[in-house]
Amino acid sequence: MGIIIGLVVVATSIWVWVDARGIGARRGLIRGLGNMWPFEWFLCCLLLWIIGFPLYLVKRGKIKSTMQAARELVAASSASAPALPQGQRLCPFCAEPIRVEAIKCKHCGSKVEALA
Repeated sequence: MGIIIGLVVVATSIWVWVDARGIGARRGLIRGLGNMWPFEWFLCCLLLWIIGFPLYLVKRGKIKSTMQAARELVAASSASAPALPQGQRLCPFCAEPIRVEAIKCKHCGSKVEALA
């Protein structure tokens, strides 16, 4: 019986990690207790499953909707934004200008895909 519970805890913790990465969980995205990176969600669920897993399920909708709103804001602002200097683009997470070659935003710390 203990092995089954252990497997459920590990499997759901891995699912939380993959899902949090998929929806774009980041620090600073929401306020309060659920303000964690995907790996922190994984550890929380793995070590404190009885608290961490239900907390993730409660906060998941807020994280997802906030991330979607941020992406829409960046898309809208890039359409009407003034031209950026050569070699710069907007961060898809915080909409601050970063270099085209950047792999990490210097403003919000999010990993971004290099375009050059």
